[in-house]
Amino acid sequence: MQFILDSNHFFVQLARRAARLAGLCLVLLAGGQPAAAQDLYAQALEAVARNDSQAATELLAQLVQQQPDHAGAWLDMAMLYCSAAYTEQAMTLFDAIEHRFAPPPGIMELIKLQRASGCRPDTPVDVAAPASAWRVQLGRGFESNVNQGARDLNVSLPGAGGPLDLQLTPESGPQGDGLTALDLDASLPLGRSGAQARAAWQSRRYDSLHLFDVQAVTLGASQPWKTAHWRGQLEASASWMRLGDALYQRVAGVRVAAAPWQRLPAGWQADVSGGWSRTHYPTASNFDAQWVDVRGVLAYAAPGWSGHLLAGLQRDAPLAARPGGRRQGWSVEWGVRWPVAGTAVAELGASAQSWQDAQPYAPGLIDRARLQRTLSTRAALVWPAGAQGEWLLEARQVRNNENIGLFAYDALSLRLAYQWRFGQRENARGKL
Repeated sequence: MQFILDSNHFFVQLARRAARLAGLCLVLLAGGQPAAAQDLYAQALEAVARNDSQAATELLAQLVQQQPDHAGAWLDMAMLYCSAAYTEQAMTLFDAIEHRFAPPPGIMELIKLQRASGCRPDTPVDVAAPASAWRVQLGRGFESNVNQGARDLNVSLPGAGGPLDLQLTPESGPQGDGLTALDLDASLPLGRSGAQARAAWQSRRYDSLHLFDVQAVTLGASQPWKTAHWRGQLEASASWMRLGDALYQRVAGVRVAAAPWQRLPAGWQADVSGGWSRTHYPTASNFDAQWVDVRGVLAYAAPGWSGHLLAGLQRDAPLAARPGGRRQGWSVEWGVRWPVAGTAVAELGASAQSWQDAQPYAPGLIDRARLQRTLSTRAALVWPAGAQGEWLLEARQVRNNENIGLFAYDALSLRLAYQWRFGQRENARGKL
């Protein structure tokens, strides 16, 4: 990178000193920070002092991920983007600082001056464009029920002539197997407006049950938007999934998220979103459907830990004669994340989902509308290993309860993985 603006320029030095002082003031207002965060912040300030703006932005982005309430990192990031003429990103960060941290008049005046200048210096500093990140994760694990086999091989179906008792074959029960998992994903900026392109590839290869091997590709793009009273993001995506050796599913959809500018208590964030998607099954077209949903998210972040709560309603309308016809339901999810011994982080979460069919599943054979209720729990431990890597130990349990016993199942999975992250660990915009 070549820096166009001389680091000894009087106005550059003045702005940097003001930003550093303001950032320290915001840190004091937001409360004490862990020693690790203080060390990372000191490294970022040293990078600013030696005119290494690219290193500074990467360190600050990493710090914002680890400590979402580190006000100084937010302000320094905004000032660096402003000095580089990334106006959209800088203004978004300035808005977020005002709403999250309620800064004192002196810092508000500094932000006001930056807004008045439009972040368009005559000779801008060249820093890294925001939000370029890559991740690779490789893991080994075990799943107790790869095929979603029935919980009980003795089932009773509610037929028209009374209950029909069946004895399922052993192959219809749970089948466990080891697996190797590989995940690749990337996000890249599209210009300076905050738009991003995303791509992901997932692979799950079982040791023996290759009929259930999964390969999935997802492509998407997002564009932030804002009005006088609202801000949010528009997303579009498409995905393809292979099951075994055949294409199993294609999905395309859009989602719009919105959040008010109204100030929430420090550390809190909230938004609502709505989405539409269409799913096509090449080998079972009678299951093709359109899905619409609306959901709300409430999140809280404090030094060292964070948590979120999500609730939503969804409706799934078939495009052909699908068993059970239209269905609708609800979902809830919660999760918490907190530091444990050393630099390790623990994660705990659960989700519940309910679906209710509008019609009997198979008239004459199963004269009952299907009611599906699924509870999933997750526990994980994450600990850093090297500058760009970390280990992940994860356990998941799924309990799928049904009023039609044929579909009820339980599953448990365990996984140990190592992942590498390259570029910025997470774009600060993602925290808005």
